[in-house]
Amino acid sequence: MYVIRRSSHNPLIAPANDKQWESRGTFNPSPIQAGKMTYLLYRAQSRPDALIAPGGLSTIGKAFTIDGVHFQNRRQFIVPTEEWDKYGCEDPRATFFEGKYYIFYTALAGQPFGRAILKWPVQSLKTWRPSKRSTLSLF
Repeated sequence: MYVIRRSSHNPLIAPANDKQWESRGTFNPSPIQAGKMTYLLYRAQSRPDALIAPGGLSTIGKAFTIDGVHFQNRRQFIVPTEEWDKYGCEDPRATFFEGKYYIFYTALAGQPFGRAILKWPVQSLKTWRPSKRSTLSLF
């Protein structure tokens, strides 16, 4: 049984004004335990940009912690690059299964917004670099 307590250090991840890609908001974290490290995948929302994303663009950020409170090395992890995710990437989740991490997220595309749930098999969260994504379902 897990005992869950609200941290007195809240929020653990907050928007960073010096990073345009996450200056408007940080949401929906997904922690992943890997040895002594805890990685956190989260939705990061940028400031609005009249030419690119008037409401701000959502991407997936990644950070890690050793103590569970102080997150380091915050950076963009998944950025929309395809037609089917050009309006953003949201709600990351990850699981470890048979020696690989599988990362899932919601991609936004089209008008009205179409959604796709995508997965990425990953050997290591520490050294992962983008590779081929596969679509699980469209709805």
